[in-house]
Amino acid sequence: MSTVVRGLKLRPIEVNDAWQIAKWFEDPEARGASEAMQKQNLRDADFWRGLASARSGKTVFVILDPNGTLVGVAPLFNITKGSVYAGLAVLDKTVRGRGYAFTAKLLQLKFAFETLKVERVLETIPTNEEGLLSYMESIGYRRVGGNVRVTEIEYRRADWANGLRTKLVA
Repeated sequence: MSTVVRGLKLRPIEVNDAWQIAKWFEDPEARGASEAMQKQNLRDADFWRGLASARSGKTVFVILDPNGTLVGVAPLFNITKGSVYAGLAVLDKTVRGRGYAFTAKLLQLKFAFETLKVERVLETIPTNEEGLLSYMESIGYRRVGGNVRVTEIEYRRADWANGLRTKLVA
């Protein structure tokens, strides 16, 4: 299992972040984002500026490395009383493999369970990304549905207190 990177932070997206995020998504080899994320109109800086200006921007986070440099995005969306959908991408190719995605996922789950008070965090993983799906299961997510194109997985509040949350306080 990955280790926690001390000093890594999530903060709500700001208008000034938009150009950098859009630039990363312009890269045809933007491996840090799932196939599903890449198919969206995420190369448009106006899309990200709009999120930063909207009320919903308070749940679209950027990932900051320990030096405060923006390295990725971690949105929470489709928030209901009981659940929220999550996505995450370390988009700066130069920092991949350092545990940033794992740490950002922990911080994202913490926000979902402790601030939004949801019962479960859902994610959809393209079925052809079996390695990512296996990794997510290894950290406690469970398959709950899907179709030919995507597998839906969840992490439940009941698993948070004695599961991944302990990694943040260790």
